[in-house]
Amino acid sequence: MKIFLTGATGYLGERLVSALLEDGHEIRALIRNPEAMNPDISDRLEIVQGDLAVPADPAFFEGIDALIHTAAMVKNWSPNRWLFSRINAEGYRHLLQAAKEAGVPKILHTSSFMALGPSTRNKGPMHEQSPRWGGPFMNDYERTKCEAEMISRRFVEEGGPLVTLYPAVIYGPGRRTDGNLIGKLAFLIKEGKFPGLLGSGTQRWTLSYVEDIVSGHLKALEKGVPGSRFILGGPEVTLKDLVLRLSRLLGRSERAKTLPIALGKCVGALQILRARLGGAEPELTPGVAEVYRHDWTYSSQNAVERLDYRITPLDEGLTHTADWVRGLTSWQE
Repeated sequence: MKIFLTGATGYLGERLVSALLEDGHEIRALIRNPEAMNPDISDRLEIVQGDLAVPADPAFFEGIDALIHTAAMVKNWSPNRWLFSRINAEGYRHLLQAAKEAGVPKILHTSSFMALGPSTRNKGPMHEQSPRWGGPFMNDYERTKCEAEMISRRFVEEGGPLVTLYPAVIYGPGRRTDGNLIGKLAFLIKEGKFPGLLGSGTQRWTLSYVEDIVSGHLKALEKGVPGSRFILGGPEVTLKDLVLRLSRLLGRSERAKTLPIALGKCVGALQILRARLGGAEPELTPGVAEVYRHDWTYSSQNAVERLDYRITPLDEGLTHTADWVRGLTSWQE
């Protein structure tokens, strides 16, 4: 199968490229900066240099059997907040339209658990059909992934051949990007620089091992029917338990100390002010701090039953993650 892929230089996308090539697929990848591509695999791809902020050309999809769209603007903050909409929503809309004009027969969209919303008020894990909570958006990434969700639903209603995938919080070895949240947490614990958890630490999150997500994409490519939607999740864990597990694996005696969310919001506001004055981009914002107030738990039962989706046990996945982090000397690539 010849596949058009976006996001090939991302945390998930790079692992997906390797798996697709191993499966015998050909890949044409839309890449904004080809120098960011892993040199070990870049010569095995057909690279199209482009940017999701610019409408896609239907010619990109000539001879293509499937589109897999994993790219997104995954950042804590941008000085131009509407760039999130331009890439995550409008860029996605243009990509779908170009693929439709070219007659691409199958499209996979890698959405996000954030498009489904927090599970705090659901009194249990969210399902694909669970109603989204009515609270305000916590950050621009969440807002624009919800905008993309509405675009997806209209596209399906119009007969578009779309399958939507919702990874939970992805973890495991891979690129050190803003999306590799658990990897960075583990690195800070290893270095003895973890400042503490925002909130009570009792919040429950669903974690998805990166190789499970990759496998889920391959199975959705094979078995997913147009209009289907699949949560690709994994085990639930409290944030306090997650920190303690990683600390033990990394040989640290970290206590899972907690910090008030209000303090996190204040620090985040100061970091944004610093960034606007020409300083470093904020690692924390008030919106990101608010994320830690909620449960984010999701059921993968639909994917297990219909895609034969498999979940790596948490101890096994965290052990692989800790082994990888142990060999890092810096979080910067």
